[in-house]
Amino acid sequence: MHNWPQYVCAILEDAEGRLLLESRGDDARLAAGKLTCFGGLRETGEAPEACLRRELREELNWEPRTLGKRVELQVAGARVAWFYHAMLDLDINQLRPAPGHEARLVSREELSSFPVSPWHAAALRAWLEGKSVVELEA
Repeated sequence: MHNWPQYVCAILEDAEGRLLLESRGDDARLAAGKLTCFGGLRETGEAPEACLRRELREELNWEPRTLGKRVELQVAGARVAWFYHAMLDLDINQLRPAPGHEARLVSREELSSFPVSPWHAAALRAWLEGKSVVELEA
């Protein structure tokens, strides 16, 4: 069987280098009140890139032309998530987030001043530093 992660997420960047993140509501099941990358849980047998494309269609009614795997997130030695990078090829105002999904553009400089989910913050830091793997304790 494939050694794919349970989750896949997208590091979405606009032409100005800002990141498109999801602002999770205070009642969200995971990462409540935090910013996260868009993406989600893979379905059984679903390939990571296919999952991410499905998630982006569901959450933003958009999918990128190209995706490139950039960061592997490991927690306590287990492969948990892959983070892919994609460029936004449209204006944020053209996105149509699904109900319950709020999109927010954040500059790289502002990133540390926002409440970003720890896993996503670690993956984004690794990406910004050019690292392909980030390992976290349980």
